Amino acid sequence: MKEWSKLDIPSGDVYDTSVPQGTLVALGKRAYEIPEDLNLHPLVAKTYATRIESLEKGEGIDFANAEALAFASLLSRGNHVRISGQDVERGTFSQRHAIIFDQ
Repeated sequence: MKEWSKLDIPSGDVYDTSVPQGTLVALGKRAYEIPEDLNLHPLVAKTYATRIESLEKGEGIDFANAEALAFASLLSRGNHVRISGQDVERGTFSQRHAIIFDQ
């Protein structure tokens, strides 16, 4: 712990990473918006619906939803986010449906 105490961290708004709840809800709804003509796999559709519901209630936000909101908040501030690896597409980890397919 002594090593960490020597860090010189500047004060001010530079490191403020907070995002207002209303902004997160709006970003989440936009991120999980599915075109009406897209036929999603039922489990993926349910995952997206559950995520939106948890945002609206402000509770039950799981790690996957929080991760997606973090990415969305970074993108909304003009930062680039790179997610790599095949798990992003194939959904091996069900939270990572960054690419969705029309069935």
